[in-house]
Amino acid sequence: MRAVRLLSVGLIAAMLLVPMTVAWGAQPPKVKTVSAGQTYCPSRTIVNNKIAIRHGACYTLFVMRDAKRTYLVFAAKDAKLAPGQAVRVSTPAGAAVVKKAKYKIPIKASGEVVPVGSIRVVGARVEDFGTRVSIMVLGTPVSSLQVMFSVRLTSSK
Repeated sequence: MRAVRLLSVGLIAAMLLVPMTVAWGAQPPKVKTVSAGQTYCPSRTIVNNKIAIRHGACYTLFVMRDAKRTYLVFAAKDAKLAPGQAVRVSTPAGAAVVKKAKYKIPIKASGEVVPVGSIRVVGARVEDFGTRVSIMVLGTPVSSLQVMFSVRLTSSK
């Protein structure tokens, strides 16, 4: 009888503790808006399709399209284009930006984000959920262009 009562008290305590723990762990995402031409500085290393974007550096975001794919491009922070302007990658300005590209993340776009053979500087709405990061691309004709990243919790050498 005493064992049953002890077990019941333990079960009730556990049932009360679990919802409190779950509610405590669910936190709203940290949201940051980056305007076109501003730099984005990830606070942690983020990964998409085995491509790891290093933290500790700042990047200017672009969308680029070649004959096969569309990419979210993380370029050096000094890479510049006028906001809203799509530039052909074969021009000196476009080639200079492509040369400064650090990472190219293939993305699936439902519409024409940028013409084939062109690049455009974009802004972003970055939502950090803790274990994953969402980058919503701003400044393109397609309004729902979102790229998901997982967060690398440990550094690899």
